[in-house]
Amino acid sequence: MKKTLIIALVAVAGAANAQVVFYGGNQDGRDGIASQNGGAVTDAIAIDNFTLSANTTITGLFANMFCDATAFANGYTGNAGYAIYKSVSTSGATLVTSGTGAVTPGASQGTNLGNNVFRYTISGLNIALTAGTYWFGVQLAPTSGQSYTATTSGASGVGSPIADGNSYLIWPGGFGNSNPVPVADLEGGGKWDLSQGVLAAVPEPATMAALGLGVAALLRRRRK
Repeated sequence: MKKTLIIALVAVAGAANAQVVFYGGNQDGRDGIASQNGGAVTDAIAIDNFTLSANTTITGLFANMFCDATAFANGYTGNAGYAIYKSVSTSGATLVTSGTGAVTPGASQGTNLGNNVFRYTISGLNIALTAGTYWFGVQLAPTSGQSYTATTSGASGVGSPIADGNSYLIWPGGFGNSNPVPVADLEGGGKWDLSQGVLAAVPEPATMAALGLGVAALLRRRRK
């Protein structure tokens, strides 16, 4: 009985909700930054920074994006790439992890430069990150035209930093090297950030309560 209870507690403790721990803000319709691997552009990724105050398990990444090809006016469906970096500057970037995941057009985010913007989420991730500052991006792979991550001015942002203008574009095929280029340099100055976010595993309140009750039960059994 005791062994069964311990196993049950471990299973309950593993349950968690995905919570937005960072969101750069709603797309502002000003522009989009190329973020694509395939079709018209190969291996361009727009990245923006976020800060974690504690060790965190990332379960998903999302970005509000649009494609300028008529074929994808109602959204892109297929695989999307992602990458997480640290120590990003114009001198280089350290890749932490990268991969791919299936995406479909999510909730509509309005329009940007006459194109429909949708939210694309790569879920099912299990990326353990220590506290610190990171940069990340999502890449679509349309077979025609280009895909872009929408810009944001920080409205409805979550976490930090918000609207700090610390975004970059990495595009080895276009720039001739893998050094990040500040988006502000491409846009002619000002603060430019990306409308994208990070999901993380957060224990449900009910889970924590159940765990507490289970521990208490074990202690009572031990006393008996």
